[in-house]
Amino acid sequence: MKKHLALIALISLALVQASALEYGGIIDNDTSVRITGNQWSSPNLRDNLTVTANLRQPFNNQGTVYIAAEGFFRYGLGITFGQDPLLVTHGFTLDLSLLKIGASFKLNNNQSIVLNAGRFIASDETGLVLNQTIDGLWFQFNSSRAVFQAMAAYTGLLNAKTTSMLMASGSAWTPSDPQPLYILAAPYIIGNLKAEFPYLFANQTLTIETLALFGIDIAQTDGNRMYATLALTGPLAQKLFYTLSSTLCIHNFDFTTLSNLSRLEFSFYPLAEKMKLSFGATYASGTIPSVFTPFAAITAQPSVSLAGFRYTGILKGGIHFTFKPNKVLLLAANTDVLFDCRSDFAFNGVQLEGDLRYQMFSDVAFGLNIKSYFAMEEARNALSATLKATISF
Repeated sequence: MKKHLALIALISLALVQASALEYGGIIDNDTSVRITGNQWSSPNLRDNLTVTANLRQPFNNQGTVYIAAEGFFRYGLGITFGQDPLLVTHGFTLDLSLLKIGASFKLNNNQSIVLNAGRFIASDETGLVLNQTIDGLWFQFNSSRAVFQAMAAYTGLLNAKTTSMLMASGSAWTPSDPQPLYILAAPYIIGNLKAEFPYLFANQTLTIETLALFGIDIAQTDGNRMYATLALTGPLAQKLFYTLSSTLCIHNFDFTTLSNLSRLEFSFYPLAEKMKLSFGATYASGTIPSVFTPFAAITAQPSVSLAGFRYTGILKGGIHFTFKPNKVLLLAANTDVLFDCRSDFAFNGVQLEGDLRYQMFSDVAFGLNIKSYFAMEEARNALSATLKATISF
């Protein structure tokens, strides 16, 4: 009798857990056309079809302990016109972008602990040094006076087709033996410590952060990098806020390799959450003899998408406008001015961008993005238009 009761209890527990399982998926397709220089007769068309599946299984009634996973398959088609025959390329990508166990625990005196273990997205304070998927452990302690974070990660099992990382030289790491679906990324160990002090003075928040990158195996020749960031954020007036940060980096503990990434941004919210106007500047050092060397982030990200410049040897200033008149429509307009600071200081170009997103139904959305880059060199001019459709289920 006891065995039967135990079996019934186990089956009941399994049914309860199964009923709590959350799952879904997304199908999205984005089609883009790009023209570079004056090659109007040779546009490049790219189409990406991505199918994503996700699930989340809580292990308690509060949902504070859970396992989450997300993976996707992508098919990419590229066509370059103006050639006979047409240049056609195909690409396939398979990736597990999320697989983690998460937990949060409340302590006394409004304190709490948050833990993540597995594969998840990690970002530094600026979002410009590190902003990618990692495999590792993440810990956060929250209190009313301070927030402390610690992270340890490994990158050698990631897919290099979806996670592009930079070497100390500023160039993207490329594998020696590419595979069609999954390419192992550069093997680095990343360590991160962060302390945030909210409302430290006059409602200002101070953040101190360190990042360490250690190359191993085939990435060992790239050496080690250390980053230190100091950031201040807070209100300046009603509806006006600012973000100021500066990051210093050295290679292999050699202070003659010092480089810098600095950012200042002001954000104005005239209509609360419906409208945002931001303007600011970002500087990533180039070569300044006896002062700075070229800055190299960990994650490869474009500074201005059509210009082909990453966050190294650039000065970028921009004005960004976002308007959300209702729940289904989002409008955005951006202007970015780019200067080349790799060795000398020279104007490079201006990018204009417009973005429209429309949520037709709760599970159907469309987007249109148009941008153009006007460069000093005519051959570097670029025009791009992207149409995106998303269905969730």
